[in-house]
Amino acid sequence: VGDYCLQGVIPMMDRCALGTMVWNFSKGRYTHHAFFDAAASELARPNRVRSLAPRNFQNVFLAYGWSRHFDEKMYLSLMQGMARNLDGHRPVGPKCARDHLFSYTCKDGFEVLADS
Repeated sequence: VGDYCLQGVIPMMDRCALGTMVWNFSKGRYTHHAFFDAAASELARPNRVRSLAPRNFQNVFLAYGWSRHFDEKMYLSLMQGMARNLDGHRPVGPKCARDHLFSYTCKDGFEVLADS
């Protein structure tokens, strides 16, 4: 799966898919350095950081910690983005406000706000 993702799939993953993939690899104790490097590069991109929900930050930090994979640029980008994200999250609740973090729209037109 990691090799498949390296064939240009990672930039197409949404915030949940990318966080879930690094989570699954690390939770399964599967080391795929090339995948974690590519995911870290994607996660460090400013547009990607702005799209992450608080839950995504948590999952990524845990996954990279468990796998002992360190990427300084990714960590710095995520820490800056997390401060912006958490400072702007008002009122505190289970979902992020629509004007703070974009929501998903399902095929049936139902809108799903980002989890906090």
